[in-house]
Amino acid sequence: MKTLKHLLLLLVTGASILNQATAQTPNYSGLQDKILMPELSRESAGDLLVSLLLTRGEFKGNLNTVQVTADEEMKFNVRVGYEGFANGFLIAKLVDAGKSPMQGFQVARVKFPQDKGTIDLSFTIDRKAYPENQDIMIPKLVLVASMKQDSDQGYKFTYGTQKKFKIPVSDANLVTNVSLLPLGSAATLTKTTVKPADVIMPNIRIYDKINKNALLVQPDIKTDKLYLDKVDRQRLNIEKQPVPTTPVKVATPIRRDARVTYVTSPQILATAVLVRPGVAGTRPATPPPPPDPSPQGPGDQAIPLFESLVTDYEFEYPFEITNIRLDVYPDKNKASGYFYYLPSAYYIDYDKDQGHQFVIDYGTSGEASADQTVRMSGKLTHGVNTKEKSLVSALIRLYIKKNPQFGYKFTSLAPVKPEGSLQVSFDTDLKQYNISNQSISAPNLDEQIDVSWRTDQANATDISNSLKANVGIIGNLKIKPQSGVLPDQDVPVRIRLADERTIGRFTLKTGWRNQNWQNISPYPVKLRNLHVLWVDETKNQAAVYTWQLSDVEIPAKSQVKFDHSKLPAWLDNEPNTRYWIEYEIMSCVPCHEDILKKVIHSTTQAQSQTIKFNLLEIFEANKIVFAGITVRTKQATAEGTQVQTMPEIPADKDKQSYNSGKIYVPQGEQPDFEFSLHLVTSDGKEYNSDWVKRNSLNVFIGNSQLKEMFPQLIVNP
Repeated sequence: MKTLKHLLLLLVTGASILNQATAQTPNYSGLQDKILMPELSRESAGDLLVSLLLTRGEFKGNLNTVQVTADEEMKFNVRVGYEGFANGFLIAKLVDAGKSPMQGFQVARVKFPQDKGTIDLSFTIDRKAYPENQDIMIPKLVLVASMKQDSDQGYKFTYGTQKKFKIPVSDANLVTNVSLLPLGSAATLTKTTVKPADVIMPNIRIYDKINKNALLVQPDIKTDKLYLDKVDRQRLNIEKQPVPTTPVKVATPIRRDARVTYVTSPQILATAVLVRPGVAGTRPATPPPPPDPSPQGPGDQAIPLFESLVTDYEFEYPFEITNIRLDVYPDKNKASGYFYYLPSAYYIDYDKDQGHQFVIDYGTSGEASADQTVRMSGKLTHGVNTKEKSLVSALIRLYIKKNPQFGYKFTSLAPVKPEGSLQVSFDTDLKQYNISNQSISAPNLDEQIDVSWRTDQANATDISNSLKANVGIIGNLKIKPQSGVLPDQDVPVRIRLADERTIGRFTLKTGWRNQNWQNISPYPVKLRNLHVLWVDETKNQAAVYTWQLSDVEIPAKSQVKFDHSKLPAWLDNEPNTRYWIEYEIMSCVPCHEDILKKVIHSTTQAQSQTIKFNLLEIFEANKIVFAGITVRTKQATAEGTQVQTMPEIPADKDKQSYNSGKIYVPQGEQPDFEFSLHLVTSDGKEYNSDWVKRNSLNVFIGNSQLKEMFPQLIVNP
């Protein structure tokens, strides 16, 4: 029998052997693909001898090979070749030099699936068990072939590993230093806290760049399929400059030597009163009433706010600057001072805490046909906030100052009011899935838009794959303005996960220089540029200055410390400024997978259950004064995506039942959890058990279980 050969070999020598396989691959501890041999010592030989005596030859088998299949910072995988040990279990644990279980690692318990084969074991270090970036050494691996799943009694084999582990710095704690490199005229800005008297402005007019691009677009192409139109004057129907009128000559009387002399004046006077000598003057005409300031709705001619902007960076689309379309519409009544805006696009609402506001619900048939069991719904937003409105308002005031001939004044900026409800359509993309039952709730441009539709599971899978591939669903929002003069307007709508518009504009808030910036998105991003939009109303000028960020790649949730020495502090104190980061979302398949797990819900997948721990007569008989029960399981949440440790359950009385918190067991499956015991005896000693796997909601703990869980504890019958 091979087990006896191992025993004889162990009795002969105390040397430790580690054979290296021929193939070498990059590895962390130098163990990748190596074959581990049993540790040769009298202690190990004694373990085998005891095992032979305990089993009396009824439980036979052998572990042939133990090969390392993964040697990583946080993971250690081995493949165990075996024969025999029918109906038994393989228990595996990482231990220290004294063979005590190492903190931060689960004990693996696997049933031998057949009389001969291999078993793959995986050990992953618990991030919470050790500090980050600290070297952890695991001296030994202990394998036990046992007749019972919850017992460590059996054939014990010890392998020297010297496996190194290290918990890398988490993305949330990772800080990357990023320098700001000024582009063009940004390098000329005075590095002071006080605004200088003269500021050099950039020399590229944003309109020129956009207009040049627009010429490449044929006029008859519907640009609502883009995020925003590539704008040209003809499409915007920009108001033409009025032709100056010829001054009107008005007679003005001047008394000279008791005679009236008439002179001409280029000014237009509201009234002219002639007075003859010795004749009483007539009463002045009643002045006209002040103009009615009541708003009447948007006119049909836009004013181009981007004409006032200059930059050193070649923006291609206005939406790169603001979420508000830069063609705004004055009210039909100029005296009202009202201007109206449209958002540049709609997209999935994203919140750094709640994630993507889009849900795929399985098993919600409602009144739909039997195969329409999947409901997809989401909230759409345009991202127009108070800061955006404030900056666009400043641009309007600037435009009015530069174009006094139009006679505009500014009172308020408001969204275009629709005549009836907004109309959202995804017909082009959803028709390919035979989906026509869209439900839209879109009252006005001030609120989010709720969209939903139903489909079958096959279509839902295809749409999910489309979202994962970041193709998404493209639609269109049609607005019929209330004024009746402005033609119907189209605003593009996109449902995508990894989209810069969905994740939102990365703006730097007040105090950004004194704190790290964090990538709040669930994706790694590449930082392109830092832009500063500044509207100086005192000198009637507006500009976007740019600092390059060198395409630095920043992992999700990690932080950035900006070197802002080349960005003048006086810009922070200007009233009409906004700082934002231009970025690109990097490809990340695992990120898509994680997000889809959160997006996809099921009303039938998991029902809450409670584990009941029944403690028999163990306290008084064994002088135990306290017992703590800890449960860990993937079923701690309905999603069931990762193992979570639940709060400890305190217990101190015999013949009592103690309930765990809720676990969520999917329909058709059984409970799947592990528990461990923490005991305190009357003499103050504490004992902690290994993790014990269970799949029953009723767990009984008596003296027989204590003997298996705490071999070092003398248990009274």
